[in-house]
Amino acid sequence: MPSRDPRKTKIIKPAPASPPPSGADAGARPLSQRQRDHLSHLHAAQVGRPEAVLNRAVTGVHRIEPATPFKSGSATRARQKAKHQANRKHVDWGKILLRGATVVLCAELLATFAFSPRLWVQTVSMRGNATVPTERLTKRLALLPRTNLLRTLWERPRLVAALRAEPTVASATIAPVFPNGLAVSVTERVPFAAVQFDSAPGKWYTMDKNRVPFRVFDGAPESGLPLVMVATMPGSAKPTLGKTGDAPGLSEAYTCIAWTAKQGGNFPVQKITVDNAGKLCLNRAGDVTVMLGPGLELREKLQTLSLLLDKRADLRGSASTDVAKINLLAYDAPALVPRPDSLMGDATP
Repeated sequence: MPSRDPRKTKIIKPAPASPPPSGADAGARPLSQRQRDHLSHLHAAQVGRPEAVLNRAVTGVHRIEPATPFKSGSATRARQKAKHQANRKHVDWGKILLRGATVVLCAELLATFAFSPRLWVQTVSMRGNATVPTERLTKRLALLPRTNLLRTLWERPRLVAALRAEPTVASATIAPVFPNGLAVSVTERVPFAAVQFDSAPGKWYTMDKNRVPFRVFDGAPESGLPLVMVATMPGSAKPTLGKTGDAPGLSEAYTCIAWTAKQGGNFPVQKITVDNAGKLCLNRAGDVTVMLGPGLELREKLQTLSLLLDKRADLRGSASTDVAKINLLAYDAPALVPRPDSLMGDATP
């Protein structure tokens, strides 16, 4: 193979590297990678080789005008209406029928519960009534025939009020027992005192701790209770069973009963009397009277009486003593009044 003539070979030497331009001669700003990708996407169809435009400088921005002309408002509304009709959902008759059937089924179930004979109240169980007959309480409920058990749920306030209208009943609860029963539980009032009023002579009212009379006896009071005799004002109304008594001095008499209960056998009270002016007297067994006067400063007077019982052994218990009366109108200066037939003079502790 003949060798190549070096005279016919053209040697192309690279041009010397020129220093990078600066200032005004720097030329166009180099493109970022994002601009390169954007230009590659825009000019790929025209150039054919995206890498050919990477080194070009951006000289301007050409805005592409829309191909469709401007449309008026009426055309826009017509186009939106057509688009709305095209996107409108189809009516799902199956779902509508299913919802309607569900509503009808729920209505049928409610009607079944409301009018079914299986839910008619047939038995009423009563608990807690020791002195009130069950027939009387059942009559106060006034349940009509074929009363639905569910109806008693929203009529519960009326039924409870009907039971509490019985004077002996302090509280009541009602609960349904499915499918056809009703459970009633009552709490009766506890006797606290036997009270006689001048407005109702010959009658003794048994009252609870809240001064509510709930039983009445003719001639003799209920046994085992403290006795209270109240002299009411002329023309006062008779006490009403089941209603709180508001006679003058009655609340103070209850305070004395509570005090005597704490004393126990030291001061066995027989009865408590209250006059028209509201003045109180305690009558102890053994014919000893304690004059307390009005209800003002009643607790201080009872405290003074407790001190007297601690100091004088003859005043304790139910034995007879030479002291006929204990005057506590002035609780800071109590006076012991002897009996007329006693040889003792006035004794002041």
